[in-house]
Amino acid sequence: MSATAEIPTVQFAAEERPDCGWCTGPGDVLVEIEKDSNHFVARCDRCIDMPVEPDEEHLSKNGKPAFDLTPEQRNAIFAGDHTAIKLKPGETKPEVEAGQTVVLARSRGGKQFLAKTERERKKRVEEGLPLLAEIPSEPTVWIVFHEPKLKEGRWQISFDAHDTREAVRTLASPPTGTRLPGLKTRKRRRVPKKGEYKAPGLGLSDDAARGYGGGGKSTVDEREGVDDASLQRYAQLAEEDGLKRRTKHRQAAKMMEREMRAAENRKRRLPSA
Repeated sequence: MSATAEIPTVQFAAEERPDCGWCTGPGDVLVEIEKDSNHFVARCDRCIDMPVEPDEEHLSKNGKPAFDLTPEQRNAIFAGDHTAIKLKPGETKPEVEAGQTVVLARSRGGKQFLAKTERERKKRVEEGLPLLAEIPSEPTVWIVFHEPKLKEGRWQISFDAHDTREAVRTLASPPTGTRLPGLKTRKRRRVPKKGEYKAPGLGLSDDAARGYGGGGKSTVDEREGVDDASLQRYAQLAEEDGLKRRTKHRQAAKMMEREMRAAENRKRRLPSA
């Protein structure tokens, strides 16, 4: 990771200049570490293109130490824990502003194939269409901070979390380390009491229990599975289509019944005439 002049910078007055993180001289500007990070490093005019040191202190826009998420907090956000971040009692107010955005993950971007199968690629070549498209890198996981609040003697930072990741589902081989017992008719087992039920403690996620994996060497089929949202949408479309078909059949049956009753009435009236 390197700090470059193209990344946004913050100018400081002479009396407010922090020390340059590279040469320890008076810094002239703060250079943002990377786009949408809201973390800066101090640099002088001579060291403005120097890379960021691994142990270099990150600063906020006002030159004070920036608030960094710990690995545990980042992992919790990735896992779906979007509760407020609580600092330890006695810690000072964090350098966080309302509306500040922190991007935790980005899509890879770069050139990608527009067609997945070889047949589709040949068809695009025959039609003179491009095979590759430049896909820009976009945030996939990010949070937007609210104003820190002091509650019960400790600072808390609530935030709005956004996660647009799409899980890749592929059929995977059975997980190792957990072996299900086979049929054992001679083994004595305690008969569970009525109403007592314990879910099997396999320690598997919903996808893993259904035979899906995340790719890699465990994949037994390279074709991707369909996510739950798409499955639910397909099921809803099928249900709506089935409802339309049933309604159409009922209307046709009622019309046939009316025609049959009319024919019977005409048949009864003929002898009297």
